[in-house]
Amino acid sequence: MRNKAQPESHLANSALQDAGATFLKLAEQKPYDFETDLCHVCVLSVPRRGYVVSRQELGDLRMLGCDSVDSLSVTAYAVAHIMGMHFRANEWVHSPRCGSVITCVLDGCSLYARVIRFLQVDNDECPGYASLQWLSKPRYPYGTPLVPVVTLDGHELDGIYGSIVRITDLDPSPVSFECNSTDDLFHLMRESGYDSTTSTQ
Repeated sequence: MRNKAQPESHLANSALQDAGATFLKLAEQKPYDFETDLCHVCVLSVPRRGYVVSRQELGDLRMLGCDSVDSLSVTAYAVAHIMGMHFRANEWVHSPRCGSVITCVLDGCSLYARVIRFLQVDNDECPGYASLQWLSKPRYPYGTPLVPVVTLDGHELDGIYGSIVRITDLDPSPVSFECNSTDDLFHLMRESGYDSTTSTQ
């Protein structure tokens, strides 16, 4: 029974009972499995028939650890669901919402690219890869990481990171863009999250 003369004892007993009940609830729950939880699954769909992997893609896949990859072990896909978000390759011309624009953090900096196709390698642990063309390193002329500005010239990033990234490294955030036709600048806006700018750029 509750004893008003000893509030500390009552609080200790209540905390002990709450901790015990919480532990019992966790012990009886089904163990969490990130491979089956829908929020954490990366899935490729809509296979592209007749696709032949390029030499550059093969080389970049090998740089990412796919040592035994060859042209027969790679399948191309048009669609990826990354942690519940839908992306479609080669959709660049459809603005303002573009399913082929992705963002990821490399070396502490958010970078953007256009996905040309999604790839899957037979017997590989990674659920898939994105073959892409980098946009330029983002600038933030408005002083906020919410509206980066880029150009189509991403050759500098291609020389550093290659043309392939793991889809598990992509941020699950759709990206909208608007083109400034006078100087070929693209203003990007993520639908969730904000850019990381902690690199030594």
